[in-house]
Amino acid sequence: MKPIVVCFGTAEVSGDSLAPMVGSILKDEYNVKTFVYGDLNHEINGNCIDDTVRFLKNTHEKNLIIAVDASVGKAVDVGKIIIKKGVRPKAAFDKNSKAIGDVGILGVVAENTDDPLCSLLSADAEFVRKMAEKIAKLVNDTIEYCLLQDGMQNLWA
Repeated sequence: MKPIVVCFGTAEVSGDSLAPMVGSILKDEYNVKTFVYGDLNHEINGNCIDDTVRFLKNTHEKNLIIAVDASVGKAVDVGKIIIKKGVRPKAAFDKNSKAIGDVGILGVVAENTDDPLCSLLSADAEFVRKMAEKIAKLVNDTIEYCLLQDGMQNLWA
């Protein structure tokens, strides 16, 4: 099963640029051998999430979806990369948002405050870039492993 990657966020907000930056790194530096949706040139932001989810369900129904997003959290969690079942884009603003993806990768880029947008806006851009590089490497290594396993299964079929 070939995984695909979907990266949520916008470059207009420093903290929220994490996932689009991951998408760009996967495409430009790793030349990853799978579909990557969402990067610094083609963002998947709050305005197009629903359309993107419909597209993914119609186009990649049987693929493993790795979803990447930025997050705010407790001060002690800033800098952590969290792996979980899907991500909930806009969760800081919409507590009822549904999870997207089979595997979710969240980068905690800033401390949560009463104003999550302010937290994301104040995230250090260099810190976010370094997190994006780590996440992109993690995703690339995971995809290479999945493709290797898929190739090994085909050898024995």
